[in-house]
Amino acid sequence: PRLRDEFHEQAVSLASTAETQLGLAPENVHCLTEKPDREPGTIDARSTMENLTATFEALTARVRPGDRVFIVLIGHGSFRSGEARFNLPGPDLTASEIGMYLASVGDRPLTLILASSSAGGFVEAVSAPNRVIMAATRSGQGNEPRFAGPLVDALAGDGADTDKDGRVSMLEAFNYTRIEVERSYSTGNQLRTEHALLDDDGDGVGTEEPPVEGGDGAVAAGRFLSPAPPLPALAGSDPILAGLYEEREEIRERVNALQSQRASMETEAYQARLEELLVELALKNREIRAREAGGGP
Repeated sequence: PRLRDEFHEQAVSLASTAETQLGLAPENVHCLTEKPDREPGTIDARSTMENLTATFEALTARVRPGDRVFIVLIGHGSFRSGEARFNLPGPDLTASEIGMYLASVGDRPLTLILASSSAGGFVEAVSAPNRVIMAATRSGQGNEPRFAGPLVDALAGDGADTDKDGRVSMLEAFNYTRIEVERSYSTGNQLRTEHALLDDDGDGVGTEEPPVEGGDGAVAAGRFLSPAPPLPALAGSDPILAGLYEEREEIRERVNALQSQRASMETEAYQARLEELLVELALKNREIRAREAGGGP
């Protein structure tokens, strides 16, 4: 009962944060829990396989090019018969089944957060290009995970925003959560049995401390749950300036995508392409500054 209550509160808190603090439209936030009657009007349905499948199918029908998809699984996990499972009321969700669900979303930016025990057993099965995978544990075994609590705190507050840009990236959220989990074990003078992993380069192998450069972390650094911050007031009255800001954001996304591919590219080719993009970004920044100095149209 204690864990059921904790999982419920964490899920509802995350859904509420997504709407009230991160600016997501209510119709784009779906929350399923074991006891939906606790929050009438807030929780979509009970977290059964049938309802989860229906939610995925509805999501697949709605997702459009450019949309970002975030899936967070909070609860118990297990590992048996060579496969990781996320425990649901009734039949469990296996790693291969969630892999099929994710495939239906296509190659759109997707983030999957597995805040459950045995989460590490999912990583290889769900890893793919343009996906950020966080797992509370590094293997298919594990005890009660502590990952979900600090993860919700990371997304709800500003403590994880290390670069102070007003948004928390998935890399910042992961690192904040990992450090807080480590601290909780250290404070309690306990042997740490939980080692979180992040995989975002599509190789199916997670990293505990992502280096960003040359491996896991590059895609997560440019992935945000919250929408892009609003454009400066001047851009609202100047469509040309607004367009320049959007073009700059698109260039930044291409830089992040390139960085995520560094491990699979020849060094010379990678550096040449990165230099091209950085020059393009610098020129775009110069255009923006010139337009801002001119005061608009």
